[in-house]
This record gives sequence, structure tokens and C-alpha cells, in this order.
Amino acid sequence: MEYLPLELVDDLEKQRVSESIFNLSKLLGGKFPVTPSLVIFPPDRIDKNPDLLKKIPVLKLWKNFYLNGFSFKSLDELWREMVLIWDQDLKSNRDLRPIFISKQITKSLEATGFVDQNTGKIIVEVLGNGELDEQKLKDIQAIILKANKYLFLPQVYTFQIGDEILISQLKPYTGVHHTSLPIEVTKHDSLKAFKKRAVKILSTSYSVIPEVDGYYLEGVDTLNFDSEILKIRALVKEDPTKVIIYKIAEPTKTQIIYAASVINFLRHKDQLLNVEVSVPACVTVGEFTAIKRELASLGVHRKGTLNLWLEIKSIENILKIENYLEAGVDGVVMRIDLLHQLFYGYSELSYTDYKHLFEEFMPIVSDFLKKAHKKSIPVVVRGKLLANPHILHQVLDKGVWGLIFEENLILEYELDYLSWVEKRVVLKRNE
Repeated sequence: MEYLPLELVDDLEKQRVSESIFNLSKLLGGKFPVTPSLVIFPPDRIDKNPDLLKKIPVLKLWKNFYLNGFSFKSLDELWREMVLIWDQDLKSNRDLRPIFISKQITKSLEATGFVDQNTGKIIVEVLGNGELDEQKLKDIQAIILKANKYLFLPQVYTFQIGDEILISQLKPYTGVHHTSLPIEVTKHDSLKAFKKRAVKILSTSYSVIPEVDGYYLEGVDTLNFDSEILKIRALVKEDPTKVIIYKIAEPTKTQIIYAASVINFLRHKDQLLNVEVSVPACVTVGEFTAIKRELASLGVHRKGTLNLWLEIKSIENILKIENYLEAGVDGVVMRIDLLHQLFYGYSELSYTDYKHLFEEFMPIVSDFLKKAHKKSIPVVVRGKLLANPHILHQVLDKGVWGLIFEENLILEYELDYLSWVEKRVVLKRNE
């Protein structure tokens, strides 16, 4: 079985390995601190016996191994994982990929870091438990800046931090920046310039929909962990730059623990840093802060790229919105249908009879958005009422970061129509 130490991956081997492995090799050649690593190429015949792996001398010297965010304590465990990866390639009719293995540093912290290209800030996030001291944080920030300059392109770095700070993985930066400020363009912008929408469109579907900008996923109450992980992985595989907001199904302890396990697995093990979390609408601010504390105790913190969203669907939520924002939230999801029903006092069964009403209701929406904008909090609006052109125009005019459509409403002609509405709103504002 063929293998190469990372330092021997050069321009001649570039076509055989991923861009991330090649860039990591470049950093090693540039004297950056990189974890000892190997690239192992698939054998002619895959056998469940790990003897091939045991013939690699350097692996006998490593006590623990690191592969795809997982730690392995024996060559037998490591080989089983490698065989699973190659089996997946075979089942998908793909070429067998080379596998990248690093030495797992004992008694070390793991952290990811990158430069947010929208703000210029260096974001460093510890994975799992533990904290960085101030000096090591400064050292990591310095490595990130220097490495980005060396590679000419921004990256997301994974570090192992013990006595030394070592880069163990990297991948291209694909950060998503939130902004909910109103759209601003010149009066002479053409319709063609609006082909790419400024407002993000999110779907509630677990199915891949190429036209949308992200997904707002309702946590399931069946607690089928493996199935849910596989579905979310499929969404990320389609486009890793799309934001995924995972909503806790219910504000119960069981559901909070389950959602935290999903979030931690996707972000820490799969390194999917575009996965965020949403808290279901709360009865009081106190309930919201209690859920935040529970999530924090389970390792789900508001830091780095992990944004915390909150659903808003009651009169209490609207009246106390400033209190909720002060309690600490990165974005809010406005359930416009439910608020509309409460305002006019009708049941969901009577929706079709009252969906045309909006004049008295929209000032409440407008005031809510102003308060969120004042705190620079992005707002996403969700509901069937967005099909009402008057409400859609006014929501876009006041400025929202995104709109959430149910699965059956994500149709190409509707997205084209939305682009047209967005254009009309902006041009009218600039008249």
C-alpha cells in the first residue's frame, strides 16, 4: 500500500491529493507548525485485515491517530474507519480517495480559526471543553494571518494545542456573513444585476434544493440521530457555503440534549461550521435564558460561527423583544403567520378568509424590524403570508436578512418573482 509523509507531497503529487492536503504540505514546507501526517493511497484490494497499515513504520510510533475529526487509539480502529470510507466511495461509484491521517497529540485542546472576510476579525473557537490562555490565543491568531498570506487565500484552520500549537487540518474559507440592513443600490441598476438576490431564501426541506441559499431545519421528535446526520450531510455536500439553521423541536430537556448532540457532532466531528442553532419561541425571557444555559452546559455556545437564533411568535415576544435581544441572541425568526392570527384573532382554519388583511398589522412588523436593526440583529421572516404581494413588498422594504419558505413553496418561478419584487422595491426607494 502506497503512502507519503506530508512533507513529500509536492507539485508532482498535486493531482493525486485534495487541495487542502496540498496546501497543508505547502505550509509545512514554509516552516509552519503542522501535525506529523501521512497520506495513504487506496490499495489494489481492500481487506478488512489491518496488516497493510501495520507495515507503515511511523504509525507504530504514534499512540493515537486523527482522521476526519475523530480520534483513534489503535491501528485496528483506524483501519476499520478507512475501509468504511473506501466502501462509501465504491457504493457511490467514485474513485477511491487518498486518506489523510495525523498524529493525535495527547492531552491537547482542539480549536478552529479563520479570518472573517466580511469584518476582518480573527475568529477562534475551541472544540469541546477547555479554554485557551491569552498568549496561545495570540499565537494562533498570528499563525492564521501569516498562513493566509502565505497561501494567498483565506482558510479555516484546525489546531491541536498542547505544549505546541500545531495545524492539523485546513479547508477553504466559506464563511456566511449575516446582515439584515435594507438593500442599497444605485438608481440605474438593471434587472440583470438582481439575478442574484440580496435577501437569502431558506427552505424547511431536508431535500437538496439548489436554488435556495440555505436551510431552516425543524428538529424531529423521533430522535433518529443517524438518519438526521446523514440528511444534513447531504445538504452540506450539495453546497458547503449554504447556512444551515437547526431548530430545537421543543423547549424540553430531552429535545435540547438531542439538538445539542446533533449540533456538536456536525460542527466538531464533521467540521461543518456553517451549522447554527435556533431556539423555539419561549413564553418568557427567563425561559429563553434557561435554555441558553442548558445549551452552554452541553457545549453549544454563542461564539465563532455558531450563531444562536430565536423564534418570535407571540405578543409577549413582540412586546419584550428588546429584553430578548439584551439576553443575547444572534438572529431572530419571525413567524409572521402566527403573529397575524393573534393580531386579528382568527384560527388557522380561517386563514384563507383573513390572509388579505395587512394594513393595521404591518406597523407592528415595521416597529419590530426597527428594534432589531438598531441592535444589528438579522431577521428572517417565515410564513405563508409572504405570498401576499403587499406584505412581501413591505417586508423587503423594511429590510430582512432572509425569508423562509415551506418545502412546497420553493419553486423556480416564485424565486424569479421574488427577484423581480426585490428590484421593484429598491428602484422605488431610489426614485
